[in-house]
Amino acid sequence: MPKIYLSPSTQEYNTFYSTSPQENAANTEEYYMNLIADAMVPYLESNNIQFRRNTKDMNIRQIVDDSNNYRPDLHVAIHSNASPPEFSGILQGPDVFHFPASGEGKEAADYIAEQMREIYPIKELISVLPNDRLVELTGTFAPAVYVETAYHDNPSDAAWIKANINQIARAISKGIAEYFGIEFRDISPRWRGEVSVREGNLNVRSLPSTQANVVGKLQNNDNVIILRSMPDWYLIAADDVTGYVDKRYIKPL
Repeated sequence: MPKIYLSPSTQEYNTFYSTSPQENAANTEEYYMNLIADAMVPYLESNNIQFRRNTKDMNIRQIVDDSNNYRPDLHVAIHSNASPPEFSGILQGPDVFHFPASGEGKEAADYIAEQMREIYPIKELISVLPNDRLVELTGTFAPAVYVETAYHDNPSDAAWIKANINQIARAISKGIAEYFGIEFRDISPRWRGEVSVREGNLNVRSLPSTQANVVGKLQNNDNVIILRSMPDWYLIAADDVTGYVDKRYIKPL
């Protein structure tokens, strides 16, 4: 059974483009990349890919050491990008980096990029690039990829990431499965649920609190993927929204 080290960004200081003064700490690279990693879990488990995951309090050296101690078959870092100051808010598109001398890293990057081309609206902007400066590529023993999902300082890219958390997670997971030669399977039924409200809509929130921002709304009978269960909340993914809902209104299938 193949295993990966899953390393979503811990960069809570990188904020996403937003025009809303109500945006809070849930509008960061760390927040959204960890949502993508959350959404990858059902796909990885459904395809029998084992994983170990970093934690938000780790620094880059701790992440690399933890990955090397785990001895994965592939190290997968998940980030969002930002333009240099002279191009702030202008650059767009996903980039998938690999260490220049790693043929296996390049192969994994190619598979992931090909899946990203299936979902990103401008396929020509997706690149696979060598990089000998990123520590998660130079310091890890395993073949490694560093996925920059899109540019969080660009208005359209930031909005695209927020609206496509589950699609990005599926694309990266499918690319990983193809790298390992696994026939990709979608999420098994045990991860799925259905919205059950008598009237109105179900609020999806940025955090498990009724005081948190509403990031989307779901209707009765909408299908969701249940990513995590808490005493009163589910973290769910739907077509264009990922966030927290009152678990009383979700019926597991």
